[in-house]
Amino acid sequence: MSRPLFLYVNRKALSRPEVAAFLKFGLGDGQSVVPEVGYIRLSDAALKESQAALEKETAEVKAAGDMGGRVLIDGSSTVFLISQALAEEFQKLHAGVKVDVARSGTGGGFKKFSVGDADINGASRPIAKKDIGQCQEHGIEYVEFQITLPRLSVVGNPAKARGQCLGAA
Repeated sequence: MSRPLFLYVNRKALSRPEVAAFLKFGLGDGQSVVPEVGYIRLSDAALKESQAALEKETAEVKAAGDMGGRVLIDGSSTVFLISQALAEEFQKLHAGVKVDVARSGTGGGFKKFSVGDADINGASRPIAKKDIGQCQEHGIEYVEFQITLPRLSVVGNPAKARGQCLGAA
């Protein structure tokens, strides 16, 4: 049982070489860190879909050899693990780029993202109507990318009869 984890990127920020390069790394060579942090890689089809969407969005972005700048990521504590691992590996390749990763939760991250205080929001769920409205209110256009799948466990109480709600007291 799993659900996809997402990176929501401010389309305006995606025009910056350091943001585009970070995402290309995360959906390319950076996928090697996915199992290292205990996550499940996306299927080849899902990964190719995200890569194709990113390529379309960044076709006009020129990669800079000596990139600098800062990439601001916030969001889900679940996505934090992969974002942090990607940031560490990316910064080894691009010492001039600082990638700051915070974890305000999916909703808290969307609050910051929707007003332009984060370039990327890591989300453990698809964007909600409320979040879309906040983005629209502040002129933030976003692009969604699936990044990985978490490992989830379903745990039940053996004292409960089958068919009962797992959350029931």
